[in-house]
Amino acid sequence: MEPGQQTDVEMPQDSGSAEGETTPLLPYGARYSKQFFDDLPDDKKQRSVHMLDTMTYDGHQMIGWHTFLMTEGTVWMDKRLWTLVGRLLLLSWFVGLVTFFCAFDPNNLKVREFRQLATYLNVFVAFLLGLFMSISINRWLACVNGFLILVQAVRNLQIQLYSLGVPKDRVQHVLRYGVVSVRCLQHQLKGLRVFDEEKRKAFEKEMWQELTSEGDNFSIMLENEAEMLREVEDPAGLLWLWVGSLIGRLAQDGFIPAMPTPTYGRIMNLAQEAQEGLRKVRVTVAVQTPFMYVHTLSTVVHINNILAALSLGMTVGASLGVLLMATHHHLYPASAAPDRPVSLALENMSIATITCFVGPLLYQAFLIIGISISAPFSTVDGAKSHAEASIPVTRILKELHTDLVDGARMAAALPSWEPPCFKPKS
Repeated sequence: MEPGQQTDVEMPQDSGSAEGETTPLLPYGARYSKQFFDDLPDDKKQRSVHMLDTMTYDGHQMIGWHTFLMTEGTVWMDKRLWTLVGRLLLLSWFVGLVTFFCAFDPNNLKVREFRQLATYLNVFVAFLLGLFMSISINRWLACVNGFLILVQAVRNLQIQLYSLGVPKDRVQHVLRYGVVSVRCLQHQLKGLRVFDEEKRKAFEKEMWQELTSEGDNFSIMLENEAEMLREVEDPAGLLWLWVGSLIGRLAQDGFIPAMPTPTYGRIMNLAQEAQEGLRKVRVTVAVQTPFMYVHTLSTVVHINNILAALSLGMTVGASLGVLLMATHHHLYPASAAPDRPVSLALENMSIATITCFVGPLLYQAFLIIGISISAPFSTVDGAKSHAEASIPVTRILKELHTDLVDGARMAAALPSWEPPCFKPKS
């Protein structure tokens, strides 16, 4: 082998490969790794009639009242929401019973003043939640944009290399590193919040095993490559250093224009764009809203909801006492006739039920939404984050893989001209 000559990547032979080909391209429609794409629902068997994932849904169906029938992918199906609402209802029920049985004269209870205290906190809750939601959504969109920049750079690399007539095994070598970097980044971000040392080691072991055992010629990592990358802190980013080195090797071997040329600079810019997209994703996910702000927001929301539950219980308990006093069925004899009519007691119960139940329900729902979209990757430590707020990286990877396979097939089967070739044939 000549000095500096690139060795072929040894891959298992495929039934669709040409004879003697060491790095066969999978034919169009070849099987995917089942484990690699198991998170993605089949397009023909969608989970619901209105959405496929977080970024793919029919917004027109939410214009009318049909939106009330949608449940899949909404916060209303989150168990954490209804668990907290159930606790608040139990608290209201307990306070209502205490008020009903212990209030000698419920007619004189000043529940309205207590309800005004909870209303006073609503201003702070609404402001803090609105700001947090705005920050979280902007971070989520920035993260998606970074992923799209990264995968688009891989697609553009394929176009550039095939337009210069680079052999397909070398093109595939470059593109494979690009796809593996996206997979590696996805795994790294999933384990970003794993703080326990033993769990982190177990997660990293599982990550490297999946990267080297699942996938195909466009998405798998070789064992020797994994051994080298295990020693570095940022394998996803350093894979693009290998891409840059491979591009330089192609220039030295004469497959693409030399290093001083604008064409070479353009190809290297694609690698730098991928690095920029990768850095954008990592920074967006790693740099969270300050803990002090989120903790204060969560505390204020829970205090407001508890005060609303107390207010609801006291209002319902006092109003029921007034109703029984009006019919002379109260546990304690009334010292005077109730100065509040039955209609007013019923009105107070209705208003308190709406304001003290719907308000906390919405505040808690938006708190869950904000925290879920601020961490758009499911964790492996404890409960998973809200799945419907996660970025559909698996679908993005599958679309990238399909585009690369289609691109390789189309580059090899041109309609009416010979494939281009920058390096003269010997």
